[in-house]
Amino acid sequence: VTDAQGVITAETINVLVSTVPNFSASGTLETDFCGGEEIFLTGEYEDASETISGAAETDGTFYAGGIVAGQTYLPDGSGDSYTTTIEISSFPPGQLIENATDIIEICLNMEHSYLGDLQAYLECPDGTQITLFEGYNNGGGGTYLGDPIDDFNGGGPGIGWDYCFNDNGDMTLMEANTAGVYTTTTIEGGNSISPGTYQPEDSFDAFIGCPINGEWTITITDNLGIDDGYIFEWSILFDPTINPNVEDYTPVIVDAYWDIDETIINTTETGIFVVPDGDGLHSYTFNVFDNFGCEWDTTITIDVLPALDVWAEVDEPFQAVCGLEVDMDMLNTVNGGFWSYSEGPDDAPIITELSDTESTIEVGAYGQYVFVWQDDYCELDVFATVDFLAAPSITDSDVGPFCPDEESALSIEVEGDWESITWMTNGDVIEEDVLGIVVDSTAVYTVEMEGCGQIDTETFVFETFDCVVVYPNVFTPNSDGWNNALIFPNISQFSKRELWVYDRWGKLVYHAPTYDNTWDGGDLTDGTYWYILDLEGQEPIKTHLTLIRQK
Repeated sequence: VTDAQGVITAETINVLVSTVPNFSASGTLETDFCGGEEIFLTGEYEDASETISGAAETDGTFYAGGIVAGQTYLPDGSGDSYTTTIEISSFPPGQLIENATDIIEICLNMEHSYLGDLQAYLECPDGTQITLFEGYNNGGGGTYLGDPIDDFNGGGPGIGWDYCFNDNGDMTLMEANTAGVYTTTTIEGGNSISPGTYQPEDSFDAFIGCPINGEWTITITDNLGIDDGYIFEWSILFDPTINPNVEDYTPVIVDAYWDIDETIINTTETGIFVVPDGDGLHSYTFNVFDNFGCEWDTTITIDVLPALDVWAEVDEPFQAVCGLEVDMDMLNTVNGGFWSYSEGPDDAPIITELSDTESTIEVGAYGQYVFVWQDDYCELDVFATVDFLAAPSITDSDVGPFCPDEESALSIEVEGDWESITWMTNGDVIEEDVLGIVVDSTAVYTVEMEGCGQIDTETFVFETFDCVVVYPNVFTPNSDGWNNALIFPNISQFSKRELWVYDRWGKLVYHAPTYDNTWDGGDLTDGTYWYILDLEGQEPIKTHLTLIRQK
């Protein structure tokens, strides 16, 4: 508070500030994951009743040790020194500084319009003194400290900035001046050393053995009578492990959740099971709330390896191959693995391992087989199906009777595994992927079958014939050159034409599975006989026959 005379009075109020939870146990112990693998990410947190992995609550501490309220004016001087003192009495009697780290930091909130004027020292209760900064002899020049009012006649206090000192600072205040570590001030628009933590000119090691209780004194020496400034407050902070006046507090985590992600397939109370969609980096964010009303989060990024893949050129683990051998190459495996047989027509395929990822498999019979890859890194079994195909061929063909004004069937029989069948006439495609067609016009028809890189063809010449069959009832096998054989006109176009001849007592005297119009009666005598003629697509005909040999 600044009164009408420009005197500043300050009171320090302790403010509880929530601490950042410790997320170090969140996530997973692994770094690389396999494509398609189910991954569990833990987001558990620590509460008062149970400590489990995840986001742990962290302690906060008020550091005690002498924050000075009120200001110390640093008027223009020519070698004059100004002091401000902290009286410490709250430590156990006789307690000494045992390590330089017992002092966490010395902090001054101050402003001054001429760093080149000043020297600053800190003195412990036994009189040991160290230099905090040396601006007069080390070229401080016209650089400011804080945000001052640059006035020869004492224009009043400017704005104090915090300058802290400990042995772990990146550089001294004077090194920062040389390096140009500046912030532009708001009042005068000049260069001022940026607020922050700096090394003192002398190490805190000098205070080892110094008692803590007693007077700790800051001395500022102003060497030139041209500028002034203020120390608004300063503090000395001790390691809380040696400080009897430390006040601890712990914010409590009261709730937690994960950001929504479509690859989360299941959840526990605060953990998630994920199956990332694709390889590469995938991030998941875990959030917690504490009883201070603060929300904290951590993002867990996992690296998913490319999915194990048997054949790069196909999307599914299925491959059709021609022949009885196939090369199996597992892609994206980290440490390799091996193939084994699962099922198929041949129980003893030969698997030859060529490397950690490649194998040649030879089987003894065509058909579909299943093999399984057991990976040495990913705890996954990858199944691959291989269909071993035989090269196709046309083994038989059939042409139905070609009677005028009637349809006829053309068909083929095949073996092996065909991919396509094409029926054509005069170069035009008339039907595809069927084993037979029906035709009704005279033409040359070609069927072309393709599979396993091979092509087999068959040609049909379709001509119509007179399909009217005459059934004779007499023939004269007497070597006179006429009617000497039993002839049925037009039966040659019937693929089935079976003939049976019986005498009048029912005895079979002649049989021809495929009759060819050449029977001359053999040694049968003249007389009356019966015959049965069975033609393809016709009802069998039964009628009598008279055989006459006399001329």
